[in-house]
Amino acid sequence: MVSSLTLGRLADIARNVKDEEKKKFGKIIYLIKGFKELYSNHSYKLKLTANGRSKAFRAQILLITTTNSVGGFISFNPEASYDDDYLHVFWLKRFSPLSLITYLRYFVTGNLKNASGVRYFKTKSVKIEGLSDQTIEARIDGDPAMCVPFTVQTQPDFLQVIVPKT
Repeated sequence: MVSSLTLGRLADIARNVKDEEKKKFGKIIYLIKGFKELYSNHSYKLKLTANGRSKAFRAQILLITTTNSVGGFISFNPEASYDDDYLHVFWLKRFSPLSLITYLRYFVTGNLKNASGVRYFKTKSVKIEGLSDQTIEARIDGDPAMCVPFTVQTQPDFLQVIVPKT
């Protein structure tokens, strides 16, 4: 079960934070490392296959969510719901210090998919491949995960919850 999967600079930031730094500085260390990462222009060449189509592109950030909540923001994507059985895929081609304020405003208000430079689609399954020799590691809900290539897909009705009558 996955709430969010990231590739690219967001995953790079999380990967570069050491356990000792998290213990010493808390969550603020992610902001510190994030500001440092903002000044790199590193991007990844990827190929996504979904909804019967494939697209190759360069991206600095790839984010896949399964709910309307990301990073504690419960209205990140009002179109998404925990039971809609869709993967919500966002990618940002370029991410710079100047664009940070714009993206944050769209992120917090639940409109990231409407920001200039952001691509968005929803799908039931997406295959992600790297188109270079570099290793590209994903993070799932902030934790280290697999490297590309891989496929992510929804599993409708996978988890059944029994709730007692009140």
